[in-house]
Amino acid sequence: MQKTLFASLVASFGMFLYGYSASIIAGTLLFIAREFQLSDLEQELVVSIMLISAMGGALAGGSLADYLGRKKTLFVSVVFFFFGTIILMKANALSALLLGRFVTGIGVGIVCIAAPLYIAEMSPASSRGALVTLAQLMTTIGILVAYVVAYVFADKADWRDMFGLGAVLLTVFPVALLFVPESPLWLSGKIERQKVPWKALWLPHLRKAVWIGLGISVFQQITGINTIIYYAPKIFEVAGFKTAETAIFETMLVGIVNVVFSVIALFTLDRLGRRVLLITGLIVMSLSLAALIGSLHFQMSYGCLFSLLLYVAAFAISLGPIVGLLLSEIFPQEIRGRAMGLALFVNWLSNYIVSLTFLTLLSTIGIVFTFGLFMIICLFALWFAWKMVPETKGIQLN
Repeated sequence: MQKTLFASLVASFGMFLYGYSASIIAGTLLFIAREFQLSDLEQELVVSIMLISAMGGALAGGSLADYLGRKKTLFVSVVFFFFGTIILMKANALSALLLGRFVTGIGVGIVCIAAPLYIAEMSPASSRGALVTLAQLMTTIGILVAYVVAYVFADKADWRDMFGLGAVLLTVFPVALLFVPESPLWLSGKIERQKVPWKALWLPHLRKAVWIGLGISVFQQITGINTIIYYAPKIFEVAGFKTAETAIFETMLVGIVNVVFSVIALFTLDRLGRRVLLITGLIVMSLSLAALIGSLHFQMSYGCLFSLLLYVAAFAISLGPIVGLLLSEIFPQEIRGRAMGLALFVNWLSNYIVSLTFLTLLSTIGIVFTFGLFMIICLFALWFAWKMVPETKGIQLN
């Protein structure tokens, strides 16, 4: 069990890098926008271009994980994280910022496939929920570290160092990977898996699992979480927290709540099950969005803060950790990597659409109606979870 825990922690560090790389833009964007005189559309592009390349990284990562192995695929992600971060540190124009985010996004897409997949296959059924949730927990820790770094550097507006710290953190990952084994399940099924084509995902006995995987992956993104993760300082500015430093400080609270409730999920998923936490979390997410809408309408700054924190807490025990866990459990071994790759492709596509349009929605229909739209989608997600998502607690992977 100690070896399994160590291997899971190492793989989860890749998700820490994802959390940091994706979320540091929330702190840097305020200063980049001023320095480069970026329009709303250009800011949306800087945020969302990572999601375009993450789509490709997810599809490629699924195939790489099936053919190269889970461990070697994690090594591949390191290359893209490293070069993307260096480009961002040296950026002196919008084009360089876009290139750096694009390259980093490929690494993000690959690691988001390989890390949960590796952990799931290394874990016994009795503790798989907790160990796979380590990946989500490390993602939230990466997000929190990014927010803290942004706050520390905010008074100097030193956005290059905010990006640069990611390169320093990155050096730990490839070294640690040298000390963990390849997934035994991947090794045992290598020959058979290479004979299975992509079209096998649409065989009748697999089709329902694929649709459940695609549906839950889409709902994870279009219920609004990444508008908060990527644009939290801007939301807090609209809500009445006027200075950049104050908005970033409130954003740190979002990161802290995300981590705390991810820890709670770590200890409850294998006890309560995936389905009950998913449905409970979606109910609370819907109610908190309703409270947020009321707080925004009546201009209650701290009501907005409380509602957002409640929403993040509910997401952190439900859609946050459960999607990756479900995807690793509902597909059979011979197609698991590619099926997860397809599901995460639509996950990133949904993330991209939401992130690209958020500022535009704010300027056209306003923040109240924007979050009203997310609340309606959240209710649809609740219906989907109730009708379609099975309980997978305790199943044996094959």
